Parts: sequence; structure tokens; C-alpha cells
Amino acid sequence: MKVLRMLIVLGLSACGSSTANVNGLAVTREGQLVIAYGGFNLIRVVDPATGARVRDVTTGVRVPDDVEVDPAGLDDAIWWTSLLSGEVGRSSGDGPAVILADLGTGANALALSPERELIVGRCGLGIGNDLFALSPTSVSEPRTVFADVGTGCSLNGMLFGADGWLYGAQPTMGRVVRVQLDGRTLEVLADGLGPESYAVALDPRGAVFALDGARVVSIAGGKAETFVELPVRGDNLVFSRDGRELYVSMGPDLRVFAFDVETKARRTIVSGNPE
Repeated sequence: MKVLRMLIVLGLSACGSSTANVNGLAVTREGQLVIAYGGFNLIRVVDPATGARVRDVTTGVRVPDDVEVDPAGLDDAIWWTSLLSGEVGRSSGDGPAVILADLGTGANALALSPERELIVGRCGLGIGNDLFALSPTSVSEPRTVFADVGTGCSLNGMLFGADGWLYGAQPTMGRVVRVQLDGRTLEVLADGLGPESYAVALDPRGAVFALDGARVVSIAGGKAETFVELPVRGDNLVFSRDGRELYVSMGPDLRVFAFDVETKARRTIVSGNPE
């Protein structure tokens, strides 16, 4: 495992990297946008209307890949994963980061469950196909809640819907699915997608959207239809609190776009290396 991690740090990665990337996204209860800057050891909170920095989280953060916040606002923490080191961390206020668990290389997607457990999926680098649950507030032993969900990836870019299902992408299998955490119930919502179908988002009505390389698709009735085209492949996506905009991170392109849901007009929220 140590040799494998050393090779990964030298640049063998997907869905996250030790090089400069803009990866995971989350939206706070107040509507602020949380951005994981992989390779910069930085999580930045910005005003999505202007791109202005609200605050930075850096203490204890190592190559963050995905981020999560409490949409109900009951906890002010930002949770994050490090794809390379396998850490699952919690940062709150100006205090030190707490490493909640170490799942090993491939720790990736994050979602806070309705039962207020942190669900973590291993995905990327061809490593891991299980979903784990752990405490969002203190160090605990992760427990497996769904084993062998996919091939070389459990779920990526995942989130819970209002229906209680966990939605996510399976890039190694080219499909979008939803699962119950009973360890056996899985539904395929769309397949035939590419190996860069990295993330899923739900609008306020519960409609399903996903990344598929250099496009965002809407999914209904088992079919994926192009919603917007992207200039390069995307890495993650999330809707604004009011559902009027869709935010998309662009990986090594180091940009985050906002798309107007009605007009499909695109604007840039952030671009380039964070200062």
C-alpha cells in the first residue's frame, strides 16, 4: 500500500489529483459555494454571485477531493476527503482539523445522510468499491454499509435525495445509480455513459443531472439527454440553493462555471490558481 500511494502521488490519478485541480463542490445553507482545490491543500468558500472569497480552510487539509456541508445548517463543519492519503477530515471554524478516519487510498465521495451519518465512497485509481458510514463529529471505526457496489468504484459525486435514496455516478461502469443503505438495493437510472461520468446532482424538484465528460446530462426514464455542453470535461456539479443555477467544477482547467437553468447561459465564478 505504501508503494502504491507513492506512485499515485507522482501523478497516477483520476477523479482527483496531486496536481492543480478544482474538484468537489458543496453549497451551504446560506448559499455560499464551497470548493475543493486539489493540489493546493485548500478548501475555499466563495460568494457564488461574485466569486469573492469568504474564507479559506487550510489547516490539516491535504489534497482535498470532495467536500460536504450540512444543508440543514445544524453543523457548521466542512467535511472533506483526500483521495491520495485516504483521510476523511472535519474542519469547523478556526479550530484544528479532525481526521475522522483513514479509509486508504481512494477515499472520495461524501454525503451526509438523513440519519446524520457521514457516508464515504471509495472511488478512483481503480481502488475500492464499498460505501462506509462514520461519525461526522468524532473519530470512529468506519463500518461498511454497502459492499461491492461497483467495479473499482463504489459511488462518485453522490448525494441523498429527498426520497432517502443515495444517488451517485459509477464512472468505471458508465452509469448513474441510486442505492439504499441496506447493502442490497440498487437501481440503475442511466447507463451507456462514458468513463468520465464523475458526479450527480439533484435539482429542488428531484430531477437527476450528471456529468458525462464534457457535457452535463439530464436523466429521466432511463435516458440521458444533453443539458449543456462544457468546454472541457467537468469534475463535479451542484445546484444553487434556489435551483436557478447549476455550478460545475472543471478539474485541471481550474474554473467553476454557473449555468442559468432556464437560459443555459454560462458565467465564470472562479478561474485560475487561487491567490
